[in-house]
Amino acid sequence: MTPPPEALVLDNAHFPDEGLYLIFPDSKRLALIKKTIEAIADDYWTNPDKISPALKAAIEFQPCAHCPQHGKDVLCKALRPLLPYVQAVDQYVSYDKITAVYRGEDPDLFYVSHTTMQNAVKYLAILSLGHYCEMSERYSPYFKGVIPIIEQRELVSKIYSNIFVLNNGDARIISRVIADFKREMLESTRCLIKRLKFICKNDAFINAFVNANLLADMLEFESRDIP
Repeated sequence: MTPPPEALVLDNAHFPDEGLYLIFPDSKRLALIKKTIEAIADDYWTNPDKISPALKAAIEFQPCAHCPQHGKDVLCKALRPLLPYVQAVDQYVSYDKITAVYRGEDPDLFYVSHTTMQNAVKYLAILSLGHYCEMSERYSPYFKGVIPIIEQRELVSKIYSNIFVLNNGDARIISRVIADFKREMLESTRCLIKRLKFICKNDAFINAFVNANLLADMLEFESRDIP
């Protein structure tokens, strides 16, 4: 029988910034912090020891065909919240057990989940697809208030609720938004998975994007209940 996780003391000093904190069974911690993303991502992109010129030139690593930046020598915006954490996350496989602590905008409110790497890293997948990708970032209002480490069905219900409210419950608009959301998320996810396969040896990041893409399928199913 697996022993229960140790009690976790939630102290603001241990979780000072908005983001996701991963705590491993050996007590090692990894902080996925929003405010550190930009500087580290730029350094990763310009450092040939991290990404070689040959890799940057590979067609699979270029901005997607549907992206406004297609054909330009630029860092795909959707990669920005991923690159700072590739090396750290890639040490683990998707089913490794961890404790995830999420701190949102409220500095006194924490969410804790004893979960897997692929479910926790979905936080970065949501950031990438919903707030950075130049094609799908227009859907960012629908991720407002989403707690990325909650159970998948609850997460879908929150996103659907946002879509419903922001579109005044109009069934035709909601159906169109969800159909576009699914199509564009699938296209962006496919591109990102191709790139991650170039720089990742393990599957935690890739499966996190697979799980994020399932959100779109579940949203489409949820929309069938619209009268």
